[in-house]
Amino acid sequence: MNKTFSLLRNCSKIISLVISNEGRNLKISPDGRNDRQGKISQVVFLQYLITALLILNADFAVASVLIDRIVATVNQEVITESDLQATNAREQTLKQVIENKIILQAAEREGIRLSSSELEQALQELETRNRFPNREAFRQAVIGSSQSWDRYLADLKVEMTMMKLMRREIEPDLFVTDAEIKSFYDSNPKKFQREQVKIKQILFPIPKDATSETTEVILKNAKQAEVAIKNGTSFEQMALDILSNGGEASELGVFKKAELSSEIDRVVFNLGSGEVSETVQTPMGFHIFKVTDKISSMASLEQAHAEISEYLVKEKRETQARVWLSGIKKRAVVEIR
Repeated sequence: MNKTFSLLRNCSKIISLVISNEGRNLKISPDGRNDRQGKISQVVFLQYLITALLILNADFAVASVLIDRIVATVNQEVITESDLQATNAREQTLKQVIENKIILQAAEREGIRLSSSELEQALQELETRNRFPNREAFRQAVIGSSQSWDRYLADLKVEMTMMKLMRREIEPDLFVTDAEIKSFYDSNPKKFQREQVKIKQILFPIPKDATSETTEVILKNAKQAEVAIKNGTSFEQMALDILSNGGEASELGVFKKAELSSEIDRVVFNLGSGEVSETVQTPMGFHIFKVTDKISSMASLEQAHAEISEYLVKEKRETQARVWLSGIKKRAVVEIR
């Protein structure tokens, strides 16, 4: 665009210069008609003007070609600038676009097609997973992310077609033996440590209709209790004081990781046995926790069997996918322009 404006300015300068120079050479006959020199000047002027316009039009033609230029070919099938833009190339390298094209060509050769029922099933699963109440809410969410619904569906079809081909090519060879599972279990003992905590809490509940001022007062009381415990008051004594004043304090029991809310889980599993937490806020109110015991045990091979099997299958799938893709890439004719 800047180049076009520059040419426009240059053409304007050329035309102005011609008019200026030829105007000085133009002679008018006594009867008001241009003499021969004037006629020649007019012809020269028109030649300059036509040349300038041809240059400008040529640049417009070149610009229009460059807008959608060919950036690569894969087995004589082109990838253009607009293809990159359509696939969100800002976040996706040309290398990935080429790999996708190679896989899609392989799917075409193998007759892999995505049925409308498969696409519909995938959309239903996505709706459920993302908790959309209906298809229209799903569609609006996609549009709200600055992507058209048609482009989203096209990209989803491409991804599912590639996955369908890779499953057919790779999945039949994916299996792990009991020996592999046991070897992984024996080599990675830390992965199967199961930590549990036994905890108590003091709770300063927040009423549902509490104002911000009320919440501030409750937080202040919780912080005062936290400071008192840090200064030497036992957790148990503070719990008794809170109970006598209408508060809440209790033994919560033994928990594994991820059994508690994320806010609490993150705090209590970072405490040692006998340690007391700072004030933790949850929708229920303000909590102070004490870890009374930490229990560490190792999952048995039987308990970890399914987890290890899933992990090893995923690892093999990724490895075989890379090998398979490398093979079809070697057979493809790719030209980067």
